[in-house]
Formats: sequence, C-alpha cells, structure tokens
Amino acid sequence: MNRFYDYLHPVYNSFDIRYLSAHNKRELKALLSVQRNIVDEVLTEKQREVVEYVFFDNYSQKEVAEMLGVNPSTVCRHLKRSLEKIRPCLEFCDDAIRYYKREGD
Repeated sequence: MNRFYDYLHPVYNSFDIRYLSAHNKRELKALLSVQRNIVDEVLTEKQREVVEYVFFDNYSQKEVAEMLGVNPSTVCRHLKRSLEKIRPCLEFCDDAIRYYKREGD
C-alpha cells in the first residue's frame, strides 16, 4: 500500500489477499476505493495536498512546509486535523476489512 494506509490501517496489511475468494477480493478492492473517496470528499484542498505530500509522496513535514511556503506547524496542524476527520469516517471500512480478513483465514 502506502504510508497513509499503513498508518491508518495496519489491519489489512497483516493478511494475504491471495487467500480471499474472487468475490471477497472485489469487495475488498471496493472498500479500499471507498476509503480513498472518503479522503477526497472529507478533507479540504489544503489538507488533501498536505496528506498527499507527506503520506503518498513521502516528503517530510519540513519539506512540505517549504514547498507550500508555510510554517511547519501549519503542516502539522493540517495533518492532525485531517486524521481527526478521516478516522471516524473509516470505522465502517475497518470493520468490513476485518471481516474479510477472517474470511481469508
């Protein structure tokens, strides 16, 4: 996956998707897509930009601050607020992923 999903979802990094049925693989992929859509819909443009730089592109918070011309504390605040918004929205997806993990065992 990537740092963002690794950070938020250690659950689905711990099982092997090869052992899921074809139907469950489709369902799991749909859930992962829903998660990305939640990120896109819930965060402001600035929050999304910071999250993408830090978690998807692997820039440090200091590097992102320099690129955006803002204080590093602003980047930190955007990340904190982003995670506060995203976590509750993904609870259902986490439960579903745990279900599919059990199905794969």
